[in-house]
Amino acid sequence: MDFIDVAILMEIEGENFYRDLILKTSNAGLKSILTMLADDEVKHRILFEKMKKSEKIEITISQTGIKAIEIFKEENKNDFIKSINQIQVYESVLKLEKESIDLYTAEVNKANNATQKEVIISIINEEKKHYELIEYIIDLVSKPQRWVEHAEFTIKEEY
Repeated sequence: MDFIDVAILMEIEGENFYRDLILKTSNAGLKSILTMLADDEVKHRILFEKMKKSEKIEITISQTGIKAIEIFKEENKNDFIKSINQIQVYESVLKLEKESIDLYTAEVNKANNATQKEVIISIINEEKKHYELIEYIIDLVSKPQRWVEHAEFTIKEEY
């Protein structure tokens, strides 16, 4: 199996992971973020499929990160935190995103032409943004479990 076939399978796996998480949460904001991440994985898969067929490729920059920030600003963080207790699942997603980043980074210089190289670099950048977004979600969801507060000796930190 060549790099492009492996990349296509990784993108399918990533999409399925996100779609599964969508079904496991009741929070509308989180569902929206996970849907955008899944849709990005579909977009990546399509780019790899076009690359494999040597079809014309148009690169579009994902707006997932920007839209996710807007959702985090609008959401009640307590509702967001209560909606899931799946830190291990998110850590699995992080691992999947990291594997994608590592694979694509190792292969970028083996691209057949400048367009393919540009596509792979853009996908790497989007996968890095996904990684950072999932890290933020893990931090947000796990903070109540890590944060110990005592009324007498505390400086209240916003989260």
